[in-house]
Amino acid sequence: MINPDALAPLLEGDNAPHFKAAAEGRLSVPHCRDCDHHWFPAAHICPKCLGEAVDWVAVSGRATLWSWCEFHRPYFKSLRDKVPYVVVAVTLEEGPQLYGNLVDTAPADLKVGMALEAVFTPAGDAGMVNFRAAQP
Repeated sequence: MINPDALAPLLEGDNAPHFKAAAEGRLSVPHCRDCDHHWFPAAHICPKCLGEAVDWVAVSGRATLWSWCEFHRPYFKSLRDKVPYVVVAVTLEEGPQLYGNLVDTAPADLKVGMALEAVFTPAGDAGMVNFRAAQP
């Protein structure tokens, strides 16, 4: 969950490990030890096999662009000075789909299927996962 006034994740609930890892420059998602499935957002059981052997693991951060949207009106009041901004939908190499802001890449350069990589932005005690064009 996001605090809309500060645009920082709330470090509580099931997804807190994701945002804590991002503060350390790591991308972390839930992983099932029974079937090796990765997913996000978090759940106490594996959505693939319903196994309960769940832990959090670091993943590569390599992703493929699935879609994007350019916002010309702020979704949160705290984004008022950032419009226009682009939110991308990506599929991680390990399988989960995530959303994040586009950084260090011009929206005109986006193409479905292009390689992106995770980058991290501090947000209080947490971190936000954003994406940019993959560096060679």
